[in-house]
Amino acid sequence: MPALLDACRRLDEHPQFIDIYPEYLFLLHSMTRAAVPLMEDAVRQLNVRTDTQARSLVEYFESHTLEEEGHDRWILEDLEKLGVRRQDVLRRMPSPTIAGLVGAQYYWIHHHDPVALLGYIAVLEGYPAAISAVEELMRRITLPRAAFRTLREHAAVDGDHSFELDRLIDRLPLTDEQFSLICVNGLMTVVGLIRCVDEILDAYETRPDYQSLGAGGCRN
Repeated sequence: MPALLDACRRLDEHPQFIDIYPEYLFLLHSMTRAAVPLMEDAVRQLNVRTDTQARSLVEYFESHTLEEEGHDRWILEDLEKLGVRRQDVLRRMPSPTIAGLVGAQYYWIHHHDPVALLGYIAVLEGYPAAISAVEELMRRITLPRAAFRTLREHAAVDGDHSFELDRLIDRLPLTDEQFSLICVNGLMTVVGLIRCVDEILDAYETRPDYQSLGAGGCRN
């Protein structure tokens, strides 16, 4: 986590953050649009089981699906406030790193154990930005406040989500192998997110001709 938090700090403090922010939102959208489908897939796999653990996981994923519904649209609306057309976001190819990170969750769900998804969620929601940090970012960056809805909303609610997930893991009758699986997937998620952030930063530091979404460009 310290390495991921450092990568996020370098992103937030980058002198070209105004250009980078749309790229960061595109990264968030690429992952967020898959959140509900991932949990729906997990529920379908778990519904064939009748054990107590499966019922607890189904209850959690169904509840969390309702909480996450529409968050991908928030990001599209934030990008529209920055002048990025929705159709340009939806037709743009995500990086293979993002596809690999999200795609790994489908593998765990369908070919091993849906409980692995808890490690992925724990990283994405377990370390929310403080509301004060988001407010400071908005003061420092000359972009429309309306374009920060996603960050503000998640800063406000993800702390509760993290607490709910911690309670679930504490009460689940996990085997040692399952607990290790959650941890391994969490670590894999951290590594993948660091790579995603590094890709954004590398594009600006090594490619002077780079055009971001915010500039109407399309990263290849």
